[in-house]
Amino acid sequence: SLPFYVGSALAGRVSTNIVPNLAEHPTVFEVTDDAVRLASPLVEASVDERTTAVATVTSALRERGVVRGWRDELLAVSTAFDAPAVLLLERACVPLFGVAGYGVHVNGWSIEPATGAAWLWVATRSASKQTWPSMLDHLVAGAQPAGLAPSENVIKEAAEEAGVPEELA
Repeated sequence: SLPFYVGSALAGRVSTNIVPNLAEHPTVFEVTDDAVRLASPLVEASVDERTTAVATVTSALRERGVVRGWRDELLAVSTAFDAPAVLLLERACVPLFGVAGYGVHVNGWSIEPATGAAWLWVATRSASKQTWPSMLDHLVAGAQPAGLAPSENVIKEAAEEAGVPEELA
């Protein structure tokens, strides 16, 4: 992999598999033997402008079949969880760009009525899941999308994945 910079900030590590594809878009990416950088004119651009420019490339990668599992969900690319986003990136592209992906994870517990013993709820993923089928999992989990607070994301994911109402989440 090659380091991926937005200005002087190390944003991730790009998979060498997609480096040649990125090199085909010199107005968006500057590719050298030792790094991939967001093109200089985009460094001073707004987050929205960077996002739009990178999306043109990632959409082309999707059309070529290089990116699979497209979700139409933008995740923030930043240098730390609490740092401002340098751009937003399609969730399916996060691993290819080697950027940190954050999420919410919730486990549950219940009380056994007969004994009063507490039990941790350990879910099992569906055998038909695209990622990690049939593996042990959280009760509720999901990527942290841009523009949504983690507490809001827990409520959203709890409803989507487990039918848990907002007041319980």
